[in-house]
Amino acid sequence: MKVIDKGRGGFKIRFNYQVDLSATTIRTLALKDPDGIVTTHDMTVADTTWVEYLVEDWDFDKKGTWTYHAFVVAPTWRLSSIIYTIIVTEIYEEVT
Repeated sequence: MKVIDKGRGGFKIRFNYQVDLSATTIRTLALKDPDGIVTTHDMTVADTTWVEYLVEDWDFDKKGTWTYHAFVVAPTWRLSSIIYTIIVTEIYEEVT
């Protein structure tokens, strides 16, 4: 499990499927926010067996527990990753 600050981007989420991904036509990252809303993002093939997504500053925009997984689809097969958890915190929380 990873912990990041809300609004932090610029890092990559990567998956190694250990098979040649050159035939894949769909490479998707699914993010589920703390409210249960799922967004999907296109991933790129980073190496023969790796896919990756460069996280933008607005991707993790809510404090709380997020889950994410990836899936890839080729003409004759499909693969999915396990589900991972990431905790999003705020560095500066307003004191009341």
